[in-house]
Amino acid sequence: MRERALARFGFRGPRARSGIVAVEFGLLAPVLVMLLLGVVESCRALLAYRNVAQMTESLAWTAQTLVTPATSTANASLSTGAKTVLGNIIFVMQGATAPANLNISVRYLAKSMTSGVISDSVLYQTTSAPTANNSGIATNMMSGDTRIVAQSVYVYNLLIGISVSLSSRYSL
Repeated sequence: MRERALARFGFRGPRARSGIVAVEFGLLAPVLVMLLLGVVESCRALLAYRNVAQMTESLAWTAQTLVTPATSTANASLSTGAKTVLGNIIFVMQGATAPANLNISVRYLAKSMTSGVISDSVLYQTTSAPTANNSGIATNMMSGDTRIVAQSVYVYNLLIGISVSLSSRYSL
């Protein structure tokens, strides 16, 4: 008698609730999977950015030790062996397949003592190097000051097919 009274109000026992749980799981599972994939992909992108930033810093410090400074008649330059060293840094830190998605520019900036004009010498760059963006660097340079500026742009492909550009700039 009691079961009939409860059935009249919609309660049909534990078996009737198992279908509701399956429907709720079916509605929530895609959302939970998308959240999980988003967290994993965000971690992968942050790791890629950290690697690009560390590589850019290593390129700048190495270029500073290997550069032949500018004289009054010639611009600053790197020897062929020094360019090979920079290429090896890229290979070790990014792996063999990354340079197709990685564009790098290492430049030497020098501000003239007499005219105050900044000369920009390219020390190392890939085929489609980042544009020379000296904003914030040129304004802080004193006359006679020199800087090494390394810029890297890495095109990171997300799992869903969208490309994200990760860029890093380091100056010494």
